Amino acid sequence: MRKSAALLLVLVLTVSNVIVFLPIKAEARTIVVPDDYPTIASAIGNATEDDTIFVKKGTYEEHSLIINKTLTLIGEDANSTIIKNIDTYDEPFDTSMAWAIPPVVAVEIKANNIKVLNFTVTSNHWFLPINVSADGSQIVDNIFEPKSEGISVNGNNNTIARNSLSGIGNGFIRCTGLYNNILDNNMTGSASQHFGAIYINGLHNLVYGNTIMYTGNSGFGIIKVYGDENTIAKNNITKSGGISIENGSNNIVAANRFPQGGNLGVMRGDNNLFYANHLENGGVGATIGGKASNTTLYHNNFINNKIQVRMDDYVSGVHHFDNGKEGNYWSDYTGKDDDGDGIGDSPYIIGFTRKDNHPLMAPFNIDSVTIKLPEWEIPSFELPQPEPFPTTLVAASIASVAIIGIGLLVYFKKRKH
Repeated sequence: MRKSAALLLVLVLTVSNVIVFLPIKAEARTIVVPDDYPTIASAIGNATEDDTIFVKKGTYEEHSLIINKTLTLIGEDANSTIIKNIDTYDEPFDTSMAWAIPPVVAVEIKANNIKVLNFTVTSNHWFLPINVSADGSQIVDNIFEPKSEGISVNGNNNTIARNSLSGIGNGFIRCTGLYNNILDNNMTGSASQHFGAIYINGLHNLVYGNTIMYTGNSGFGIIKVYGDENTIAKNNITKSGGISIENGSNNIVAANRFPQGGNLGVMRGDNNLFYANHLENGGVGATIGGKASNTTLYHNNFINNKIQVRMDDYVSGVHHFDNGKEGNYWSDYTGKDDDGDGIGDSPYIIGFTRKDNHPLMAPFNIDSVTIKLPEWEIPSFELPQPEPFPTTLVAASIASVAIIGIGLLVYFKKRKH
């Protein structure tokens, strides 16, 4: 009997050890800076795929941070969690030549699905705060301070949202790729004529709800577009500048506001649509270049611009200034509306050969325009809570041990009888 009991005990302990201490796949961790690691760079170096790095308030002087694994990098508070890049150029640095000099990069994103949010990124020197060479990144709720060139994105399905950017450079946001979203960013300062404030090169990108207070270029190109089927909508440009389709087709430019002067333009491309934009107190309201065709403009408000529409003599092709039923509002239209339908009884003449056949008698309400947004939401970012000990596994182990133990007792009892 003693031998049987001993054997039973050994079997139970052996089985319990096997069950309870089976290898468990490592779960994503939350790393806290400076509690776990003193610098952001060291936290990134010691993190594994899908970890979250939570950075407490403070100023972190860092060399260029390179993120080449899928991580979430969260600052405790955007105003007081500061990444200060300490890499430098040899001084003096001529900012007028910034376009020809590769910038120092504060944060390099080289893996897919990385999230960076709630940081101020700054430097004492000319720099590029974030450079994305990947897909699926989310750069949200950050502050990029002066001497900054903004954000450079080369990839697909990236989201740049709710950031504050200021400075002088080659463009606040430069984006090349497909299905990228530039949403609700606030930009102040000035940028080069070459890139403008937002530069898009690609297909199916969305530029929506951005506020741009821009100086330094009174002409085209606050938002410049190269590519097809992009949507530029509900942006508010509060000083001078414009939205220019430099080379692209089937783009939509809708419900943008230029309350203090600005313009719309298309230089080259087919089937581009401009509707429900508000252009007031500018030099030129809209420009259509000689290599554009089949451009359509309607429901736009052209108010007190020195030249409402400019079309060079060599412009060819068909261009439409109404949709067949309604056209644009022109503040200098002198026609009548005897039937009271809100549409002028005579056309608004544009140059020698073109006209708006159905001019509006009152400004169009651009706030009534609804733009279909992508079927996704910017997620709310919360610090993940530590995973509890896997109690289900422990319960299963105890149940297994109990069943085995009962089985062995029954077995030995039968042997006794």
